[in-house]
Amino acid sequence: TADYGAAHQASGNSGLDQAQASYALLNSQSNTGAVSATAAGLPGAPSASFGVALNGGSGVTGSNGATNSVANVANNVVDAAAFGNSATNTASVAALNSGNPTVAVSNFQNNAANVTATVTYANMGLATAGGAGAAGAVGSTLTVGGNSIGAMAVGNSGVTSLVTK
Repeated sequence: TADYGAAHQASGNSGLDQAQASYALLNSQSNTGAVSATAAGLPGAPSASFGVALNGGSGVTGSNGATNSVANVANNVVDAAAFGNSATNTASVAALNSGNPTVAVSNFQNNAANVTATVTYANMGLATAGGAGAAGAVGSTLTVGGNSIGAMAVGNSGVTSLVTK
């Protein structure tokens, strides 16, 4: 019969949550205040505006906004992200010749207020206009793509990894 000796004891206790094992990892987070992230502007005045205006000469007859041109509004990002509690925990253990270790992970998170994220008045685009009697764009390639507008609110987020060797 193999004798691995006495196990090591470790524990954690936040009063709200506990973990007990040979090796213990305890994470306890509490948020009591409101958390917000905002990307905002006024109506008619975007907080984020990504664009290209291709305008012909004002009052110039036959003046196109773009002729045989390429215009691209791409890969722009407007984001608002709010986090109340966020934790990433990693425990790495290796068996010793004195016993079989145990690992406990405890993750407690609490939010007592709102977590919000808002994006308002954001835009991305292309606009063309020609002079009197002219087109906005002639023989041109105009693209809008790969853009992103997003808002993310996360109250509690926990990622735990146990690694053995």
